[in-house]
Amino acid sequence: MKKIFYLLLAICFISGCGKKITIYVGGYKVVKEKRGQATYWKNGKEVVLTDGKHSASVQSIYIDDKDIYAAVDERDFKAKYWMNGKFFNLPVDNERSLALSIFVTNTDVYIAGIDGFNKPVYWKNNKKVILPVCSECDGSSSSAIYVSGNDVYVAGSDGSSYGSRAVYWKNGKAFHLTDNDEYMLKAHSIFVVGSDVHIVGSGEGQREFFVIKYWKNDREIDITDGSKPALGNSVFVSNNDVYIAGYEGDQAKYWKNGKGIYLSEGTEANAIFVLGDDVYVAGYSGEPGQSEKTIAKYWKNGVAVNLTDGTHSAFARSIFVVEEK
Repeated sequence: MKKIFYLLLAICFISGCGKKITIYVGGYKVVKEKRGQATYWKNGKEVVLTDGKHSASVQSIYIDDKDIYAAVDERDFKAKYWMNGKFFNLPVDNERSLALSIFVTNTDVYIAGIDGFNKPVYWKNNKKVILPVCSECDGSSSSAIYVSGNDVYVAGSDGSSYGSRAVYWKNGKAFHLTDNDEYMLKAHSIFVVGSDVHIVGSGEGQREFFVIKYWKNDREIDITDGSKPALGNSVFVSNNDVYIAGYEGDQAKYWKNGKGIYLSEGTEANAIFVLGDDVYVAGYSGEPGQSEKTIAKYWKNGVAVNLTDGTHSAFARSIFVVEEK
């Protein structure tokens, strides 16, 4: 009986005990002449979105009912998104524009990105909204978008190549998270629960290395101590628990309520998603630019699942998990 019991437990861990879980991971793989092809993986099965003529990446993936959306960064510098097999170009004023983050609610499609240098914007159903920046700024950007009710939140930075302030915009109004623009401080990811705005980013300040910073509303917390290089890429909130994905030193890591958890066989964690009691993290292993090929992967509760075999370098940048009805 005990053997049967433990066998059932193992089956439950893998299959979810009758729940049908679908895991979508967006990123890219390097193929032709070291150019990346925008790619997503559905339960490990690869779907390639671009032909490799220009380097491209799935920066952000979002699932709404049966529809699959992806914000695609393609180095023809034309902001675009992909939905169910078709690309849609976004209206821009500048030839150097990028779509970086996507959020869908009530069939409305919201995308954050840039429309030229120092022009953070977002699009709602292809209508562009320009986000205000300081008059002396020449290097502002938007990194992530989140929609809660009728409110649109965008996270990014406001500054120049010499220094920047972490900022978020709510319905087009800027809220600076830091006052000092002598250092490089950027907000990379945003998650909203009720009236609470959760943001993760990175900055230098008076430390030896960049530290991961987390803001809840206007309260700033250092997640790392600056003794090692660190970067915070993604934040997710579930049942009042705050999860952050990134890296510290040379290893992928995520934090739950400030407590760090190293991810085996990982170099960097780029995105995090929580469903029920399960924590999913997307990232990669290997050193970019070295002879070793990087491997795109995700972790479920700390257990690594490789999406590529190392034949070509590949990176996982976004993750979305759904429980099928």
